[in-house]
Amino acid sequence: MLLAKPVPEMVGRLRADLRLGSQRAVGAVLLGDWPHGTSLTVGRAGEILEAVGPAGAGLVGAEMDLLDRDNASMQVVTEHPPTGMCVEAAAWTDEGTLRREVPADEVQGIVRLLGRCEIAGPNGTVESGCHDMWALLGLLAEQRSGAITKQQLEDKLWGDDLPSAERLKSVLKEARTKLREALMLPTGSQPILKTAGGGYRVDVELLTFDVWRLRDVLKQAALVDADSDRKRVLLARAVALYTGPYLQGFPQRWARIESRELDRELVKALAQLAAFEPSPELALRHLERACEIDPTLQHIYRRRMEINAELGRYEEVQLCFDQLTEELEVLGLTPDPVIVQLRHRLMGELS
Repeated sequence: MLLAKPVPEMVGRLRADLRLGSQRAVGAVLLGDWPHGTSLTVGRAGEILEAVGPAGAGLVGAEMDLLDRDNASMQVVTEHPPTGMCVEAAAWTDEGTLRREVPADEVQGIVRLLGRCEIAGPNGTVESGCHDMWALLGLLAEQRSGAITKQQLEDKLWGDDLPSAERLKSVLKEARTKLREALMLPTGSQPILKTAGGGYRVDVELLTFDVWRLRDVLKQAALVDADSDRKRVLLARAVALYTGPYLQGFPQRWARIESRELDRELVKALAQLAAFEPSPELALRHLERACEIDPTLQHIYRRRMEINAELGRYEEVQLCFDQLTEELEVLGLTPDPVIVQLRHRLMGELS
């Protein structure tokens, strides 16, 4: 456990808390006071799985950035330096960055495509205005277990709009440049985008994707017994990892399909999580978020109406029905007769 003293000149330079977690025996890095009795359970990838205590609210699902053993010694002032770490070894430039290069086998970056497009690594967060580059990274995210060929990339990126001979080469160069910038890798070092069997894939030893982490947790949750506490924890973790629509605004058909599929999985997770909640208020919060993701799912509105009626909030029952009606009207649809009958029955209870 590294306890960072609130040294003002260090605060601005600390970019990361942890990601290697138990693998590197680094529990947490804390700036300022930490409320007594608050504890965190942190996964290997750096996400907070559980948070208990006075400061626990809202921490579940938060993502920590990479802090390996060497960087810890150079970026953190500790109360009791661990054996073998020289805290005085820090060497900062005038701009507040490290003079040393992070060894390639210790760095790890993450490409975020949920709700935003950015690359995060030891060098901070890197963005790009190149829409094609993010679409390319999205395709690589969808090829986690294999490679994607040059022809497949061009077909999925541009379809019938045939690109120039140099267009894909330019997009690949932009992707490599931005990835190296985030990971602090010099030009000419080990390839980030590997070529394998005539195709491209990312080096999973250096790079991961937020959507991979989310899908992994969803898969774990699906394999756990329906009424187990472990399932509840995994569902909560998945919901927290979802920071927005996947590949939001991308026009390619494959991107829209994958985005809708992930949204469906999240709505299902939220509905299951709501069923776990003993508190109707918390259950409603999950269901309301599900409606934000997909505002046309009638079974979610039905459950919201039922819970609000149980709480005596009949105005909310009517509001839920009206919201559903408006959303369906845009699609040229109307609420199912079951929903209409439920509304009449619940509002009848009011009279």
